[in-house]
Amino acid sequence: MSEIDFFPGPLYKKNTIISFPLAQHGYNQWIIETKLSHSNHQRDEAQAKAGRATSYAVGTFRVYNHERCIHAYLRTYLQVPYIGTEFASVEDRAVQATQIRHTEITAVQDLHRRSSRITPALFAIKEGIQTDQDSVPSGYVTHFVFEEVAGIRLAEDDLLPEKGKTHTFFQKFTRSQRDKIRAKFDESYRSLKFMGWWPDFPWATNLVWNDETSTLYFIDFRNAVESDRRDREPDSYSRSRQGKLLSKYHVWGTYGLALPLQILFWRMILENGFFSLLITCSLCDLAL
Repeated sequence: MSEIDFFPGPLYKKNTIISFPLAQHGYNQWIIETKLSHSNHQRDEAQAKAGRATSYAVGTFRVYNHERCIHAYLRTYLQVPYIGTEFASVEDRAVQATQIRHTEITAVQDLHRRSSRITPALFAIKEGIQTDQDSVPSGYVTHFVFEEVAGIRLAEDDLLPEKGKTHTFFQKFTRSQRDKIRAKFDESYRSLKFMGWWPDFPWATNLVWNDETSTLYFIDFRNAVESDRRDREPDSYSRSRQGKLLSKYHVWGTYGLALPLQILFWRMILENGFFSLLITCSLCDLAL
């Protein structure tokens, strides 16, 4: 059975205008150019009533603003009916209506309030209620537009990377470029954690590198995690020297900027017969 598309062509087709009445002047109207992706997260009634998340769908679109002459991305979250009730009456679907705020929306608004320069800018947001003609009458629908940051996504060679898989794109940079990116990552990572958010299940797909401005952006907060107060300390790695090296290397590996630790351990065992060099050598020399 094919997945239901809750973002059908008639409502989200090319050249459809999405308006944001309360947006900053110049960011009020965005024109859909193309749909990039959509995913359904439907639940059955028992799951929803047991508190196991709301039934929803999320779509991502590339959009254009004529007044500012810029491209950006539109993300739309909307409540959808329980599994098996997609064609129920308006009254039956309206009973399912609820109002929630997804973590990504909270994260991007909070980062915007903190004037973040290492995440995409938030251009416009609109939180509304669905009509009787929509999926869940009186259910929530939220649109927001965010910046298309300039640069190279650090995993463009692998659009659907496997968790923990060593990708090859980052290795195509020179050693000096990789070291430069990792140094900027350390700086940006501390800033991001201090602001209180980071992507859950992170990978190189969450990073965009702009070599012209030497800026490393963190993108895609659909599975954002809010850090607790202890994680917002200026030094985001462990306090001991050896702990710092291991912690830093682990974070690099998590984001695809170095070999995962387990791979490095086996490589050193095979090449040297032991892995104590991990503690005594510079991790930069052991990186990709």
